Amino acid sequence: MRTHTTTETESDAEKLIEISYPVDDFVRNNKAMLKLMSVLLKYHPHPIPTRRLYDLANTSNNYGGVALCKAERMGYITRKRVEKPIGERGNHMILNSLTLKGERLLQELGI
Repeated sequence: MRTHTTTETESDAEKLIEISYPVDDFVRNNKAMLKLMSVLLKYHPHPIPTRRLYDLANTSNNYGGVALCKAERMGYITRKRVEKPIGERGNHMILNSLTLKGERLLQELGI
C-alpha cells in the first residue's frame, strides 16, 4: 500500500505536523485541489489568474477557492496579488502558479 506524507507548518506556533495515509484517500479527499493543480501544471511556469483557472478547470469559484487556499497552505501552489492600474474597475488580480513541491506531488500521483 502506497502512502502519501503531508507536512504542514503553522506560522504562529511553528509546529511541524506530518501525516501519513493511503494515496487513494489523499486523492479522493483532494480531487478539486488536484484538478486545479493539474491545470496549473499544463501552463507551468506561467502563472494563471484565478478566474481563468476556474474556467479552465470547469470549477466553481465557491469550492475552487477553498481548494486553492488549501493547496497554498500545504505549499503546493503560490498565489501572488497583482494590483490593477489606477482607474480600472474591479478587484486586484491574483496569479496562481505551481511550486516544485506541487510538481513532485503530481508526478508521484501520476496526474
